[in-house]
Amino acid sequence: MIASVGTDADVAIAAALAGAAVVRAMFGSALARFEKSGGDFATTADLEAEKAIIGVIRAARPADAVTGEESGCGDAGTAERRWLVDPLCGTLNYAARSMLAAVNVALQAASGITVAASADPFSGEVFWTDGNRACVRGDGADIALAPTPCTQLVDVNLDPPFPNAPGFRAVSLLADEAFTARFRPRVVSSTLALAWVAAGRRAAYVTDGHLSDSVHFAAGIALCQAAGCTVTGIHGQPLHTGTGGLIAACDRQTHAALLDMIGDQAPPHRLASSDAPAGLRAGVRQPGMATLACVTEAWDPGAAGVLRLPSGRLVRGRALRRPAPARPAPQFALYLLAREPPPAPWETCWVRWPDFRLPSDPAAAAGALHEAWERAAAERIEIACAGGLGRTGTALACLVVLDGLPGRQAIAYVRRHYDPRSVETPGQRRFVVDFGETRSGLPDGGSGLSGVADRVLGFGDDLGLA
Repeated sequence: MIASVGTDADVAIAAALAGAAVVRAMFGSALARFEKSGGDFATTADLEAEKAIIGVIRAARPADAVTGEESGCGDAGTAERRWLVDPLCGTLNYAARSMLAAVNVALQAASGITVAASADPFSGEVFWTDGNRACVRGDGADIALAPTPCTQLVDVNLDPPFPNAPGFRAVSLLADEAFTARFRPRVVSSTLALAWVAAGRRAAYVTDGHLSDSVHFAAGIALCQAAGCTVTGIHGQPLHTGTGGLIAACDRQTHAALLDMIGDQAPPHRLASSDAPAGLRAGVRQPGMATLACVTEAWDPGAAGVLRLPSGRLVRGRALRRPAPARPAPQFALYLLAREPPPAPWETCWVRWPDFRLPSDPAAAAGALHEAWERAAAERIEIACAGGLGRTGTALACLVVLDGLPGRQAIAYVRRHYDPRSVETPGQRRFVVDFGETRSGLPDGGSGLSGVADRVLGFGDDLGLA
């Protein structure tokens, strides 16, 4: 098998399968235990599997360095290529004769993890990525990994350490009513669950801890990233930065929901800027606000039209009558116009909204605003209308409402930090106030906002304004 190994991905797969064969063969036998720190231990199976894995790597890539969970780093620390080996993730499960374990192998280079494989010793499957593709191999066939929220199963790691406590406690997430209303919790206690997120067998995986260069997590994280999952730190920050931790979710919506639930655990955060509204300067955490750690700096905060929401999210408002700003382009744009705009090279959402009036479908507008607010935690979001003031300002004020401020304070905030002429008409001002009072009208299907629109301006005709 070693002689036929070609690419780095082939090496990772062969090594993971070699370790899995040892783990499977020794399952159920009498195993010696070797105590480690923190109450952890290794077994004879861990040690023998690691030897088998390293043997494959040494034969195929003799110049590469290797770091094994049990044998440590036996090579010079300056190696440009280093294999990270976790021979048996789920040792406690395995020792208790529970078939929930993984064998993880990943190659780390200067650019990050380039290939990875995670083998399930008992199903015979191996999940692998070469950095471009992400597949699961079983019975000789490779099937592309396809994340999906359909299972609603979220795996939460309850193993220590917990460096973010008390701001985040995994056990508190399991007890959150919002969590149990939307998801079904699972505790596998093996990073096999990360491969399952990539494969669509779990909707998400959540853990605390600092995971950079971790032999346990490197392969699973690489699989999720290659499969197209949303992968960040515990508070939505870039992976391996700040407070650390991990949310690996099948899609943006699942990630945003978990981020909100985790944010609700965090203690109040005081904004450093003296320009923040009084309620926020006092350190009061408003409902629905994200912590500052989830802020994206993708937009230049000082660029024209960029509004920093109270939570720190950045959103760009724009007048479509004016030339488009220089790069970067938005990743998602919400266009508020009477007529459908022409196609754009980025993802867009059109809300039918005549000039000086209100959206023709308030419930649809509320849903689009929710999506824009959620995605602003990790993407470049643009809100635009023809003039960039009335409709755009109204929408931006609604995003500030979703960030935690009441409607009237949200209008004042946008006028102060975006443009003094924002939210132009009495109807638009009332729309924002009612948006704040109904929290977007979504719980009752948007009927509350629809009534507001009818009451304020009497919809039913289209003025055909741009």
